Amino acid sequence: MADTFYREPINHGDLNVYHNYVMLQLRCGGRGGLSMELYNNAGALELSPGYAGIDDGVTKGTIERTAVGALSIAGVSSGNWASIEASVAGSVVTWHVEDIAGATTKDIPASVVAAYDYLKGGYYLVATRRLIGIAYKNADASLGIIVNCQNGKNLSSLGRLHYLPLGNTTNRAAVNGVAPPTVGNWSAAISATGFFGVPLGAKAIRVKIFLDLYAAAAGTASLALCFSDNNSNVPAITTAHPEITLSTYESGAGHNGALVGEIDIPLNSAGQFYLYTLVATNITIASCLIYVTVVGYYMGD
Repeated sequence: MADTFYREPINHGDLNVYHNYVMLQLRCGGRGGLSMELYNNAGALELSPGYAGIDDGVTKGTIERTAVGALSIAGVSSGNWASIEASVAGSVVTWHVEDIAGATTKDIPASVVAAYDYLKGGYYLVATRRLIGIAYKNADASLGIIVNCQNGKNLSSLGRLHYLPLGNTTNRAAVNGVAPPTVGNWSAAISATGFFGVPLGAKAIRVKIFLDLYAAAAGTASLALCFSDNNSNVPAITTAHPEITLSTYESGAGHNGALVGEIDIPLNSAGQFYLYTLVATNITIASCLIYVTVVGYYMGD
């Protein structure tokens, strides 16, 4: 594999270099650009105005959309993901809303994640069509989850944080005042999607943590808890597991320390996460309490 450097033109006599440089900029920027968005409008799939770069191998350029328009999911199978793609023939743009083969669960289809083309700067499930996003058609034929392919992002990223309504009294405690597991052990699987306002298929959640520490005796008391989307990779101080740590100096035994903070927790394909106790020093762990309240979620869009 050879690397090529295209230098910026120096003057007007640098025509060949100028041509190569401009073509490179178009490929890295214009053809990878995407500003239009899919969204749910009262149960109807709609696409916003914006731009989408396209490179189908022959035609290379940018699609401009100047008005909102609906896209029909009538031809999509119930209980299946659909791809929303654009193709170009001459100056005519065609929109395709079709089943993604084998994509019947609410996880983001592996075929879509693998379809990112780094040279074109976008997703191409079909080589001649630019993928704008995907949508799930529920078993009752209603429109479900929508995931947009954002400019400069691929679907392996968490995407945007969707905050849940903050100013109401809804109980969104995924963990509601229970003791953490003993040191070196995992909790049972904790479900976080399908309720709390978090859609099925969410990739991660933003949570508010309240930790009430119970010291066993006077002195330094420390408690460190980790979170994961599985219970097979054991956390450590040096791993990347989301972690909360509370360490205080207590004058005696009892409920003496508390911590409140927000972290992001990854979810597995079933919308679950696990809690792990990494450190518990001078702690009566059965008397500690942890609350995990969902405040937002990530869909990878």
